[in-house]
Amino acid sequence: LTLRLAVLLCGRLLPHLHELRARDVLVVARSMSAWRLPGRLAPELEASLTGALAAAPLAHGAEDDAEEEGGRASGAEQSWREHLVEYCFENLRRHEHWLESSWNTLLPLKLLCMEVDCGTYDSRRLVDLLSPDLFAFVDRLRHITREECEAHRLRREGGDEDEAASAGGFDNEGSADDGAAASMTGDKAAFGSEPAAARLQQSFAMEELPWYRIVVGGFVQDFPVDFLIQPKRP
Repeated sequence: LTLRLAVLLCGRLLPHLHELRARDVLVVARSMSAWRLPGRLAPELEASLTGALAAAPLAHGAEDDAEEEGGRASGAEQSWREHLVEYCFENLRRHEHWLESSWNTLLPLKLLCMEVDCGTYDSRRLVDLLSPDLFAFVDRLRHITREECEAHRLRREGGDEDEAASAGGFDNEGSADDGAAASMTGDKAAFGSEPAAARLQQSFAMEELPWYRIVVGGFVQDFPVDFLIQPKRP
Protein backbone atom coordinates (compact mmCIF):
# COMPACT_ATOMS: atom_id res chain seq x y z
CA LEU A 1 0.00 0.00 0.00
CA THR A 2 2.82 2.41 0.91
CA LEU A 3 4.66 1.61 -2.32
CA ARG A 4 1.57 2.21 -4.45
CA LEU A 5 0.87 5.48 -2.65
CA ALA A 6 4.45 6.69 -3.21
CA VAL A 7 4.29 5.84 -6.92
CA LEU A 8 0.87 7.48 -7.25
CA LEU A 9 2.06 10.73 -5.63
CA CYS A 10 5.26 10.76 -7.68
CA GLY A 11 3.30 10.21 -10.90
CA ARG A 12 0.98 13.10 -10.04
CA LEU A 13 3.88 15.45 -9.24
CA LEU A 14 6.13 14.71 -12.21
CA PRO A 15 4.20 16.84 -14.76
CA HIS A 16 4.35 19.78 -12.33
CA LEU A 17 8.00 19.72 -11.25
CA HIS A 18 8.60 23.03 -13.01
CA GLU A 19 6.12 24.63 -10.59
CA LEU A 20 7.65 23.19 -7.41
CA ARG A 21 10.34 24.59 -5.16
CA ALA A 22 13.86 23.18 -5.35
CA ARG A 23 13.43 21.39 -2.01
CA ASP A 24 10.26 19.66 -3.28
CA VAL A 25 11.92 18.55 -6.53
CA LEU A 26 14.71 16.97 -4.50
CA VAL A 27 12.17 15.19 -2.27
CA VAL A 28 10.56 13.65 -5.37
CA ALA A 29 13.94 12.52 -6.73
CA ARG A 30 15.17 10.98 -3.46
CA SER A 31 11.85 9.27 -2.70
CA MET A 32 12.32 6.96 -5.71
CA SER A 33 15.83 5.72 -4.87
CA ALA A 34 16.44 1.97 -4.55
CA TRP A 35 17.13 2.12 -0.82
CA ARG A 36 13.69 3.68 -0.26
CA LEU A 37 11.91 1.44 -2.81
CA PRO A 38 13.96 -1.79 -2.87
CA GLY A 39 13.42 -4.46 -5.48
CA ARG A 40 11.65 -4.20 -8.79
CA LEU A 41 8.35 -2.41 -9.15
CA ALA A 42 5.28 -4.24 -10.34
CA PRO A 43 4.87 -3.90 -14.13
CA GLU A 44 1.78 -1.71 -13.80
CA LEU A 45 3.52 0.66 -11.36
CA GLU A 46 6.61 0.92 -13.56
CA ALA A 47 4.37 1.59 -16.58
CA SER A 48 2.57 4.31 -14.61
CA LEU A 49 5.83 6.11 -13.81
CA THR A 50 7.14 5.68 -17.35
CA GLY A 51 3.93 7.16 -18.74
CA ALA A 52 4.09 10.10 -16.35
CA LEU A 53 7.70 10.80 -17.38
CA ALA A 54 6.80 10.59 -21.06
CA ALA A 55 3.91 13.03 -20.60
CA ALA A 56 5.91 15.48 -18.45
CA PRO A 57 6.94 18.70 -20.21
CA LEU A 58 10.61 19.12 -21.08
CA ALA A 59 12.52 21.42 -18.77
CA HIS A 60 14.36 24.47 -20.11
CA GLY A 61 17.45 23.31 -21.98
CA ALA A 62 16.37 19.66 -22.00
CA GLU A 63 15.94 19.61 -25.79
CA ASP A 64 19.64 20.16 -26.43
CA ASP A 65 20.57 17.67 -23.71
CA ALA A 66 18.22 15.09 -25.24
CA GLU A 67 20.07 15.34 -28.55
CA GLU A 68 23.41 14.86 -26.82
CA GLU A 69 22.01 12.03 -24.74
CA GLY A 70 20.73 10.24 -27.84
CA GLY A 71 24.26 9.67 -29.06
CA ARG A 72 25.69 8.74 -25.66
CA ALA A 73 22.90 6.40 -24.58
CA SER A 74 22.84 4.27 -27.74
CA GLY A 75 24.66 1.46 -25.95
CA ALA A 76 22.76 1.66 -22.64
CA GLU A 77 19.04 2.23 -22.35
CA GLN A 78 17.88 4.41 -19.48
CA SER A 79 15.90 2.83 -16.66
CA TRP A 80 12.88 4.63 -15.23
CA ARG A 81 14.96 5.65 -12.19
CA GLU A 82 17.66 7.16 -14.37
CA HIS A 83 15.08 9.00 -16.45
CA LEU A 84 13.39 10.30 -13.29
CA VAL A 85 16.54 11.58 -11.57
CA GLU A 86 17.76 13.20 -14.79
CA TYR A 87 14.39 14.94 -15.22
CA CYS A 88 14.57 16.21 -11.62
CA PHE A 89 18.08 17.60 -12.18
CA GLU A 90 16.84 19.34 -15.34
CA ASN A 91 14.06 21.03 -13.36
CA LEU A 92 16.58 22.29 -10.79
CA ARG A 93 18.23 24.54 -13.39
CA ARG A 94 15.69 27.31 -12.78
CA HIS A 95 16.62 27.23 -9.06
CA GLU A 96 20.38 27.53 -9.57
CA HIS A 97 20.75 30.94 -7.87
CA TRP A 98 18.66 29.81 -4.92
CA LEU A 99 20.52 26.51 -4.52
CA GLU A 100 23.93 28.14 -4.50
CA SER A 101 22.84 30.53 -1.73
CA SER A 102 20.72 28.23 0.48
CA TRP A 103 22.78 25.69 2.39
CA ASN A 104 19.76 23.84 3.82
CA THR A 105 18.43 23.28 0.29
CA LEU A 106 21.84 22.43 -1.15
CA LEU A 107 22.45 19.60 1.35
CA PRO A 108 19.70 17.32 -0.06
CA LEU A 109 21.18 17.83 -3.54
CA LYS A 110 24.60 16.76 -2.26
CA LEU A 111 23.00 13.68 -0.67
CA LEU A 112 21.19 12.83 -3.92
CA CYS A 113 24.45 13.05 -5.87
CA MET A 114 26.14 10.81 -3.29
CA GLU A 115 23.33 8.24 -3.53
CA VAL A 116 23.64 8.10 -7.31
CA ASP A 117 27.44 7.85 -7.40
CA CYS A 118 27.61 5.29 -4.55
CA GLY A 119 25.11 2.99 -6.24
CA THR A 120 22.32 3.17 -3.66
CA TYR A 121 20.02 4.87 -6.21
CA ASP A 122 20.27 1.86 -8.59
CA SER A 123 21.48 3.85 -11.57
CA ARG A 124 24.67 4.68 -13.41
CA ARG A 125 27.05 7.29 -12.02
CA LEU A 126 26.27 10.94 -12.71
CA VAL A 127 29.12 11.36 -15.20
CA ASP A 128 27.76 8.43 -17.24
CA LEU A 129 24.09 9.33 -16.82
CA LEU A 130 23.87 13.08 -17.44
CA SER A 131 24.75 15.09 -20.52
CA PRO A 132 28.02 17.10 -20.26
CA ASP A 133 26.15 20.38 -19.81
CA LEU A 134 23.81 19.04 -17.13
CA PHE A 135 26.66 17.23 -15.36
CA ALA A 136 28.68 20.46 -15.25
CA PHE A 137 25.69 22.22 -13.64
CA VAL A 138 25.19 19.50 -11.01
CA ASP A 139 28.90 19.02 -10.35
CA ARG A 140 29.41 22.74 -9.67
CA LEU A 141 26.57 22.83 -7.16
CA ARG A 142 27.59 19.69 -5.27
CA HIS A 143 31.11 21.02 -4.70
CA ILE A 144 29.99 24.37 -3.25
CA THR A 145 31.20 24.72 0.34
CA ARG A 146 29.21 26.20 3.19
CA GLU A 147 31.40 29.32 3.20
CA GLU A 148 30.83 29.86 -0.51
CA CYS A 149 27.10 29.33 -0.05
CA GLU A 150 26.97 31.91 2.73
CA ALA A 151 28.90 34.38 0.57
CA HIS A 152 26.40 33.86 -2.27
CA ARG A 153 23.53 34.42 0.17
CA LEU A 154 24.95 37.69 1.44
CA ARG A 155 25.66 38.85 -2.10
CA ARG A 156 22.12 37.98 -3.18
CA GLU A 157 20.47 39.71 -0.22
CA GLY A 158 22.60 42.83 -0.24
CA GLY A 159 23.54 43.26 -3.88
CA ASP A 160 20.58 45.30 -5.12
CA GLU A 161 19.32 46.81 -1.89
CA ASP A 162 19.31 50.53 -1.26
CA GLU A 163 19.64 51.47 2.42
CA ALA A 164 17.18 54.35 2.32
CA ALA A 165 14.57 52.38 0.41
CA SER A 166 15.08 49.43 2.72
CA ALA A 167 14.54 51.59 5.82
CA GLY A 168 11.27 52.95 4.42
CA GLY A 169 10.19 49.49 3.38
CA PHE A 170 10.87 48.13 6.84
CA ASP A 171 8.83 50.92 8.45
CA ASN A 172 5.88 50.23 6.16
CA GLU A 173 6.25 46.53 6.72
CA GLY A 174 6.32 47.03 10.46
CA SER A 175 3.07 48.99 10.46
CA ALA A 176 1.47 46.38 8.20
CA ASP A 177 2.68 43.63 10.49
CA ASP A 178 1.15 45.41 13.49
CA GLY A 179 -2.19 45.59 11.72
CA ALA A 180 -1.93 41.97 10.64
CA ALA A 181 -1.04 40.92 14.19
CA ALA A 182 -4.05 42.76 15.56
CA SER A 183 -6.26 41.12 12.94
CA MET A 184 -4.83 37.69 13.77
CA THR A 185 -5.46 38.33 17.46
CA GLY A 186 -9.07 39.14 16.74
CA ASP A 187 -9.44 36.11 14.48
CA LYS A 188 -7.91 33.90 17.13
CA ALA A 189 -10.31 35.18 19.76
CA ALA A 190 -13.26 34.55 17.45
CA PHE A 191 -11.86 31.16 16.50
CA GLY A 192 -11.43 30.16 20.13
CA SER A 193 -14.94 31.24 21.03
CA GLU A 194 -16.53 29.07 18.34
CA PRO A 195 -17.61 25.67 19.69
CA ALA A 196 -15.60 22.71 18.45
CA ALA A 197 -18.76 20.85 17.43
CA ALA A 198 -19.87 23.74 15.22
CA ARG A 199 -16.43 23.90 13.56
CA LEU A 200 -16.46 20.15 12.99
CA GLN A 201 -19.82 20.35 11.25
CA GLN A 202 -18.23 22.69 8.70
CA SER A 203 -15.68 20.01 7.76
CA PHE A 204 -16.10 17.93 4.65
CA ALA A 205 -16.25 14.18 5.37
CA MET A 206 -14.59 12.20 2.61
CA GLU A 207 -15.68 8.76 3.66
CA GLU A 208 -17.66 7.09 6.43
CA LEU A 209 -16.29 3.74 7.60
CA PRO A 210 -17.74 1.37 10.24
CA TRP A 211 -15.30 2.43 12.93
CA TYR A 212 -13.63 5.56 11.51
CA ARG A 213 -14.51 8.79 9.76
CA ILE A 214 -12.06 10.37 7.29
CA VAL A 215 -12.38 14.16 7.32
CA VAL A 216 -10.72 16.96 5.36
CA GLY A 217 -10.42 20.30 7.12
CA GLY A 218 -11.06 19.04 10.65
CA PHE A 219 -9.82 20.27 14.01
CA VAL A 220 -7.82 18.78 16.88
CA GLN A 221 -8.83 20.88 19.87
CA ASP A 222 -8.23 24.40 18.48
CA PHE A 223 -5.71 23.43 15.80
CA PRO A 224 -6.90 23.05 12.19
CA VAL A 225 -5.61 19.99 10.32
CA ASP A 226 -5.78 19.16 6.61
CA PHE A 227 -6.41 15.45 6.99
CA LEU A 228 -8.05 13.74 9.98
CA ILE A 229 -9.05 10.17 10.83
CA GLN A 230 -11.57 10.16 13.65
CA PRO A 231 -12.56 7.01 15.55
CA LYS A 232 -16.29 6.54 16.01
CA ARG A 233 -17.51 5.99 19.52
CA PRO A 234 -20.11 3.24 20.02
